[in-house]
Amino acid sequence: MIKDIPGLIENVTKELKNFSDIAVVGMSGGADSTLVATLCKLALGEENVYGYGLPYNYIDVLTFNTNSRAVAEKLGIHYSDIRIQEPVDKLAVTFFDEVGTFMSPLNLGNLKSRMRTNMLYAFNAYLGEANGVRSRVIGTGNLSEDYIGYDTKGGDALADIFPIGTLFKSEVYQLLDYF
Repeated sequence: MIKDIPGLIENVTKELKNFSDIAVVGMSGGADSTLVATLCKLALGEENVYGYGLPYNYIDVLTFNTNSRAVAEKLGIHYSDIRIQEPVDKLAVTFFDEVGTFMSPLNLGNLKSRMRTNMLYAFNAYLGEANGVRSRVIGTGNLSEDYIGYDTKGGDALADIFPIGTLFKSEVYQLLDYF
């Protein structure tokens, strides 16, 4: 349980300011990405936070990305949905052609996560170069996920900074309730 919420928010936003001018956040519509986008807005201002929904299919668009778009609109940050199905499917077909079998659901899920991270880093590089500033991919992982290994190497486990990486999921909800 967080005992000093204002102090924690001050420390996290200070670190974000010291580390980045622009924040790139992959937004799923869930608690973690909502909290991270909120903290980035507090630290850098709404004009310097870019949220990206990276849906694989129409179900993602209707569920997760509907939520992430609503969060972004409420926060007033930049937001775009970029479909990842075509590049993921092309890689999956290449895998099938090479190995002669379909990817397992776990392997396909990890491929989607890695594609999302690649897309975030591409947008991040563009924003940094186009604006001549420090643009960073901000991770949304928390300590509970790290503890049980609920992440993908090269996917959601890869970012430049994890502002909620030392918080348990219960503390993520505690902070969201505070806001």
